[in-house]
Amino acid sequence: MINRMFRRRYHLAAVLGAAVAAVVVAIPVLGRAAASTTRCPTRIVSISPTATESLFAIGAGNRVVAVDSDSNYPPSAPRKSGLIAFSPNAEAIAANYRPDLVVVSFDANKVIENLKRLGVQVVFQPTAKNLAAAYQQIATLGAVTCHKSGARHVVATMQHQITAIRHTAYAKSSGLTYYDEISAPPFDFAASSKSFIGQLFSLLGMHNITNDSSGFPQLSQEYIIKSSPQLIFLSDNRPNDGGVTAHAVATRPGWSHIRAVTNHAIYGLNDDAASRWGPRVIVLMRQISNAAFSYRRAHH
Repeated sequence: MINRMFRRRYHLAAVLGAAVAAVVVAIPVLGRAAASTTRCPTRIVSISPTATESLFAIGAGNRVVAVDSDSNYPPSAPRKSGLIAFSPNAEAIAANYRPDLVVVSFDANKVIENLKRLGVQVVFQPTAKNLAAAYQQIATLGAVTCHKSGARHVVATMQHQITAIRHTAYAKSSGLTYYDEISAPPFDFAASSKSFIGQLFSLLGMHNITNDSSGFPQLSQEYIIKSSPQLIFLSDNRPNDGGVTAHAVATRPGWSHIRAVTNHAIYGLNDDAASRWGPRVIVLMRQISNAAFSYRRAHH
């Protein structure tokens, strides 16, 4: 239970707080890293599940010596149980893994400052606000690891697949209203249309019940019930991310009147893909489009 609470707290902190930190740290660090690298790193540590996926996708996986305990994809990534993303120890990372490059998505424990003080190159890649930012992060990893062509291939593949999914699904998904739950009551955090994941829904013509500019607002139960979305998506349905089920949603007080509940249109998303912004956004977009197809078949 405690581990689940920490994972959820870390996820929300990374999502809600990264945009502010990005203004101060990410842009200059990325720019200098990409421009000043004189040799290819041979010992990479990733404290970012998204970066881990991207590093392996672009062909730099054989240089990754350690990843944080939440980096569960690909399965071949060298996960370390003591390397915790929400409480990293710079001295331990430097001593245990001797990295010449560390990629982080959340600056917990001032890990960026402390690693740089120890002479370790750091690339900070917080939650991407949109697809363009996600593509740029992949390109940056390609530049700092000497895998530019691999990064270009990954980005081009993502763009092609997203276009293909949109072309196939738009007619069925366009106009549908939805609620994407990030965290269950009593927190009720949602992904709005201004978030990274919200952009994927928007590309399919779907309408979020909230356009809150923060990207991940905390909604009231009354607002969700009154909005009555046609579809509900759960990004907190896996055991280690809340374990929320369609049945649990349907039995919440007052929720039985929501259209998505009445029509049994509650869909669990891949929690990992829903909280990352790397190559597997394709998995997420396919799940969303498949749910829209399922809904249209059943109700139109």
